[in-house]
Amino acid sequence: MDDNKLKGLLLKSEAYLELLKKITENDLTKISGIKSSADAFFTYSLNKDTSRPVILVLPDNDSALRVYYDLQTFIEEGVFIFPAVEELEGVRLPASNEITEQRITGIKELLHGKFKAAVFTGASFLQSVPERKAFEGSIFKLGKGEEIKLVELVENLIRSGFTMEAFVEKKGEVSVRGGILDVFPFTEEHPVRVDFLGDTIETIKIFDLVTQKSIKEQEKVIIYPAGESGFPEGELLKYLPPDSIIYMEEQIFEDTKIPRVKGFSCIFNVHFNKADIVFNVKSNPSSNGDVSLAISGLEKLKENGTEVFLLFNSLGEKERFAEILLDSKSSFTGVYLDGSLQTGFNFTDAGVCFITDNEIFGRYANVRPAARRRKRFFKDGTPVKSVFEINTGEIVVHENYGIAKFLGLHSINVAGAKKDFVTLEYLNNDKLYVPVEDINKIQKYVGFEEKPVLSNLGTSQWEKAKEKAKEDVKKMATDLLELYAVRETLKGYSFSRDTEWQKEFEGSFMYEETKDQLRSVKEVKDDMEKGRPIDRLVCGDVGFGKTEVALRAAFKCAMDGKQTAFVCPTTILAEQHYNTFKERMADYPVSIGMLSRFGSKKEHTKTIAKLKTGGVDIVIGTHRLLQDDICFKDLGMIILDDEQKFGVAQKEKLKKIKQSVYCLSLSATPIPRTLYLSLSGIREISNINTPPAGRMPIQTYIIEYNEKLIKGAILKELKRGGEVYYVYNQVKTIKRAAARLARLVPEAKIAVAHGQLPGPELEKIMRDFYKKKYNVLVCSTIIEAGLDNPSANTIIIENADDLGLSQLYQLRGRVGRSRVQAYAYFTYPVKRALSETAMKRLNAIEECDELSMGYSIAMKDLEIRGAGNILGREQHGQIGKVGLELYMKLLKEAVNSAKGLPEIMAEENIEIDIKINAYLPEYYVKDSFLKINIYKDMMGAETPEETEKIKEELLDRFGKLPLETENLLKIVKIRIAAKILDITSIREEGNSIHFEMKKDGRGSFKTSPSDKLNDALNYFTKFADIRSLK
Repeated sequence: MDDNKLKGLLLKSEAYLELLKKITENDLTKISGIKSSADAFFTYSLNKDTSRPVILVLPDNDSALRVYYDLQTFIEEGVFIFPAVEELEGVRLPASNEITEQRITGIKELLHGKFKAAVFTGASFLQSVPERKAFEGSIFKLGKGEEIKLVELVENLIRSGFTMEAFVEKKGEVSVRGGILDVFPFTEEHPVRVDFLGDTIETIKIFDLVTQKSIKEQEKVIIYPAGESGFPEGELLKYLPPDSIIYMEEQIFEDTKIPRVKGFSCIFNVHFNKADIVFNVKSNPSSNGDVSLAISGLEKLKENGTEVFLLFNSLGEKERFAEILLDSKSSFTGVYLDGSLQTGFNFTDAGVCFITDNEIFGRYANVRPAARRRKRFFKDGTPVKSVFEINTGEIVVHENYGIAKFLGLHSINVAGAKKDFVTLEYLNNDKLYVPVEDINKIQKYVGFEEKPVLSNLGTSQWEKAKEKAKEDVKKMATDLLELYAVRETLKGYSFSRDTEWQKEFEGSFMYEETKDQLRSVKEVKDDMEKGRPIDRLVCGDVGFGKTEVALRAAFKCAMDGKQTAFVCPTTILAEQHYNTFKERMADYPVSIGMLSRFGSKKEHTKTIAKLKTGGVDIVIGTHRLLQDDICFKDLGMIILDDEQKFGVAQKEKLKKIKQSVYCLSLSATPIPRTLYLSLSGIREISNINTPPAGRMPIQTYIIEYNEKLIKGAILKELKRGGEVYYVYNQVKTIKRAAARLARLVPEAKIAVAHGQLPGPELEKIMRDFYKKKYNVLVCSTIIEAGLDNPSANTIIIENADDLGLSQLYQLRGRVGRSRVQAYAYFTYPVKRALSETAMKRLNAIEECDELSMGYSIAMKDLEIRGAGNILGREQHGQIGKVGLELYMKLLKEAVNSAKGLPEIMAEENIEIDIKINAYLPEYYVKDSFLKINIYKDMMGAETPEETEKIKEELLDRFGKLPLETENLLKIVKIRIAAKILDITSIREEGNSIHFEMKKDGRGSFKTSPSDKLNDALNYFTKFADIRSLK
């Protein structure tokens, strides 16, 4: 924001000038009239005109967030928010990582005293913080060349809240490998790597959280504590700079009984009591999306001498308005600014008015989520990449030997040389020791069977299973290509280019689209204009904007006089979509009908008749729309929501329909990247992986079951007019659980829902809950894939430790669908000792959000569903027998073969038997998962340069390489050279190295006993270089 355009604007106000005078004389001034987003501009002006920091204290979290984001439009740097730690019924809950980060960063800013504005809630202003002197004593300042004992430093970091991990993945973690310390303070943008030589700090570098590679060196780092526990309690006031101006809403003073803050300049914004100074601030009149009316209003403001500032959140909106303004021949001129506010305002006594693009175009303002500092783990529009961690005891698939149990890595002496092997257990406890050179042939088993049968070594069982899977994918690839070829030859309808109404309709969308949404809309509309029937799949989590893509496609279809059928798996979803379509298209002559169990027979008969005559443009319903008595006058498009939930008969009907009309399928489960690549060019797929603007992270708590806390959580949600999901996954005793809740919270209106209820009864309960006839739904995990209820923003899961990671992720996703802060409480029974696995699962779900590693891990099980949805249930058996990863690899090969592409030859094993220790020692890399990934990277290297990069990364992350690891990297380089030279085996015999080639026979050369590995490396790389040059 340009300070030159904004600074000093309020100095035109007599009231403001009087305030500036009073705050230098008095410790308390009562004002009134400041409302809407004017408080952010008022704060900015106070800071600019006095050069003093401003402390804002707001009534609640929602208002604090609103002011915080509004302030960022006026003040680019020097603003922070200080949230309260959640308290229920007087019990303080453990702070989430996000809240800890904001509070520790806030304390840091307060200590520095160089900030411009800080935002508190009444609760966070009153809550205790660490006593200042004790906190400052736990801040560690490390500089290059300084001496400090590493062991003592680590002990102090753990005492100050850091957790020790094998490697650093998130803020608040510390890791030690030899003389290397990795630490990620909450106050830093990047994790920090400190390399010690004895007790001396040799280097300090920041590193990338995803690749774990160092980015750049720096001279020093300041490490602040990673939490507030363990410190004596202190007052927040002790941290405030003495020249702070405290701006507080009157109701906070009244409601929380905050004591008079002496020694500071205080401003109370009063609403009911008498004020010392009154400001005249007005809200901007609504134009309800009528841009010409908005322009008229702007012209009147200019005529009255008001200085008008227009705020645009994107260049596109700014250009759109400029174009409309030019066409209107208006004489209006104003100041254009980049940024957004929740609402505009007219500061009439200063002659200044701010108007937002949302007010001009009639959209909702987004409460923007806090800017993430961590790297994204997937790019916009690309499928989610799996992160499959293999743990001891889990099931894996070896491409050559089949399904086995993973028993870990083991170092074994073979003929005097020590190397690492992957130990796999097969049927009848048979063991297979796989050299790490073949580690990339092992994948984690992912399938639809919870306990797959282990393969029987020494039999043809595995080869038969693979052959059956190959036949399966070959048929599937052929069918897909045939369907694709048929569509290529059929002449479909070419939809017209976008009309003015289409542009207007899309412009009326009340929210800001994500990049993924806009790209998906473009892909769909481009398809429609091609003139052939296309089957496009749009994948994205619930609430990520798939419905808006469908709305725009259906509207485009209606603009050409064509009909659209929107088929949903349940009556509730059909009704929800029907209401959305009716609301969005209310201003246009588009007729929308519905066919589902909720409608009367008379209404159904009328709708069916209108479909035949063209009286209905868009019809929304369940699979009833696929029955034989449904006829369309001119069907142009069919939209399918969760097609996989339809039966065989419906799918057969759909196959015929898809050959003649445009088909758009919506799926709420992600698909694996490998499957996406396999199907590219056969089935059109659009991915929406970006969460919508305005979605706030769900505050998640893992707590021991406590009736007092449960009551507090429910009452808190009911108090703000919302609804609560209470998940109790034992149908036999679910009514007893509901009765317990009724006694605990008698004011709650409770309903019970589970999968054993008759369909119509279950639908009625869910519908009534959506319509707010109930405000607490005690339910089984049936809601895991349910309706979208934006006003249900608290979920409590009893015995959460019994559920799987993807289930917990899906269930938590039932809340947080609006701009309201959502809460998830995962409870476990009192005094139950949680297993390490259960604790890891609960911690992962607590930490994960849309952009974190936890999200990718939680996606694992969802990807299985996504693959099953796209490939079809008939493929589940074959996938279960060979695992999803191998099945998709076979599918890709089959698709390439069906397309006539050259066959990808399987890599042949290159046996290297040089008697020398070559592995990653336990003391060098302790974590087995990390070690497996390093081995995978090593064995996947295809050039000497890639091997050198791996070496640099090892040096960076783990320090000086042991001799055994140096040897291993040399063997990797020999393998790369051998591949170029078509060598199949290399072995040491006495003082010679013998090798065999595919075509050119055998060879050998002499080596020195003390340097045989380097001799072999030099020999093979020399000839490989010559071969490469040729």
